[in-house]
Amino acid sequence: MLTDYAHWGETYMRNGKLRIDNNRIIPSGAWIVEKNHVCKKIPDVLSACYEMWVDHDCVELRRASSPIFDAYIRDP
Repeated sequence: MLTDYAHWGETYMRNGKLRIDNNRIIPSGAWIVEKNHVCKKIPDVLSACYEMWVDHDCVELRRASSPIFDAYIRDP
């Protein structure tokens, strides 16, 4: 699970499904690795690919057109 500890959590399942838990109601989606980027697809909400930089349990999701998302790896 990736989380910011306060507002959201994303669980990337082995079967390619993406479960999102946050303060808003957002349907679950899918994820895949394409060209060394993690791509998240949530119907009618998001379709974006990110570079994922990892240092121990700290993660940065980077995308040229967006600010860096800081997250942490935790057990679901």
